[in-house]
Amino acid sequence: MHELKIIPDELKKRDQWVNWKRFKKSSGAVSKLPINSMTGRYASVVDPSSWSSFANAIQRSQTDPCIDGLGFVFIATDPYTGIDFDHCRNPISGEFDPDVLSLIQFLDSYTEISISGTGVHVIIRGELSEPGCRKNGAEIYDRARYFIVTGDHIPGYPTTINERQPQLEKLHQKLFPPQPIVQHHLNAKRTLADNDLTERIKRSRQGHKFRQLFSGDWSSYPSQSESDLALCSILGFWSQDRAQIDRIFRSSGLYRKKWDEPRNRSGATYGEITIQKVLGNTQ
Repeated sequence: MHELKIIPDELKKRDQWVNWKRFKKSSGAVSKLPINSMTGRYASVVDPSSWSSFANAIQRSQTDPCIDGLGFVFIATDPYTGIDFDHCRNPISGEFDPDVLSLIQFLDSYTEISISGTGVHVIIRGELSEPGCRKNGAEIYDRARYFIVTGDHIPGYPTTINERQPQLEKLHQKLFPPQPIVQHHLNAKRTLADNDLTERIKRSRQGHKFRQLFSGDWSSYPSQSESDLALCSILGFWSQDRAQIDRIFRSSGLYRKKWDEPRNRSGATYGEITIQKVLGNTQ
């Protein structure tokens, strides 16, 4: 365990802490599982009752030999976003990939070395306009995820968590640029009525997943935002009609006020951004 006093005090004051331990799968891959600091059982990133205080997490890590460290859970109601850059640091020389180093400098907020020694975590104040993303060794999340916190702060970078909303938006656009809308000739035929389309989907191989999501059950997903994206992805496979996707989603059990909330400077709503994302990615 590295210097724990370096961890920002504002994180320590929140009851969003867990522990973690390594778990080796039969395939040989190693997972890092979140652990409830009070019970020693598995924790969930969407169940606040399984999180605890910083003090409890420290105590568990010091007394339980099965525990490998501390973790902090990001939630929708906190002001934080975590950025994880993997495989960007030489653990022996300490040298960073120049491209990643420029991004770390651009964010200029609390920065620490990951548990592997080969990656970096940056925590900022900012909110994503769409669900978290993972691509090419970079991950950005502001809810329904936990980050292992090492306290292995990188000298020369802030020990405070700084407001970086404009930087977050630019970083997200750089790492995850909007995909162009693909024209689908196979779907140029007459659009089915909403009820006919949903009935056809229910009879397809996607039927079970669609019925679960359409009913409002997102228990198979880490967050409701990711279930929103999953339902829209199914609809986007069957229909490239934005208005139709929007109508059907609004009639589902997943619909909530957030769908109509503006999420970026241009005024695009969360729903519009989600639909745009799936239409850009649907093959």
